[in-house]
Amino acid sequence: MKTVLASILVTLLPFAIAAAEPGERRGPPRKPPQEAFTACVNLAEGDACSVKLRDHTIAGTCEKFPDQTELACRPDHPPGPPPSEGSGN
Repeated sequence: MKTVLASILVTLLPFAIAAAEPGERRGPPRKPPQEAFTACVNLAEGDACSVKLRDHTIAGTCEKFPDQTELACRPDHPPGPPPSEGSGN
């Protein structure tokens, strides 16, 4: 179960990083996964979108991310950070 949870968190981590407020980021902003861009093809900024990653569908809104010219689907409820090592989870 821990392996499945860790796999899901690793998959969703780019969304969490991209959705963070500018003051909360550490390091350069990451590019959203290609699926996020594909989800907003033929949609306008502010339109509802959804992204399927593995066996999870994530609802969001089409937005332009920093340093990107294309719209990408930003999750409505991004996941939190992965658990830290040694936390016993």
